[in-house]
Amino acid sequence: MNKNLAFAVFGILALAAIAGALILYIHRPDATASFTTFVFQMLGLVVVAGGLGAGLNSVQQKVEAVQRQTNGTLSKKDEEITRLNEEVAKLNRQLHPEEGTDGR
Repeated sequence: MNKNLAFAVFGILALAAIAGALILYIHRPDATASFTTFVFQMLGLVVVAGGLGAGLNSVQQKVEAVQRQTNGTLSKKDEEITRLNEEVAKLNRQLHPEEGTDGR
């Protein structure tokens, strides 16, 4: 999420909370304290959720960058190493047929 968009959304929520608190203060002043507490909790949850979403987005971008950079070369190297190990074992058996298969 864009930082400017997140700031705008938080600002709109804060303005709506202030408007709600003013309306509540006019009609029921005794409930203003509990509403204010509720508003602060909700705005805190919005901030935490936004931070978590931004953090996850950042991690996802880094994972995608690593996947693009490796481009499957690690699995190709593993296959090549396995093939070469098999070839070495085959050549070892040809050079030393009297010895066991374990190379002793």
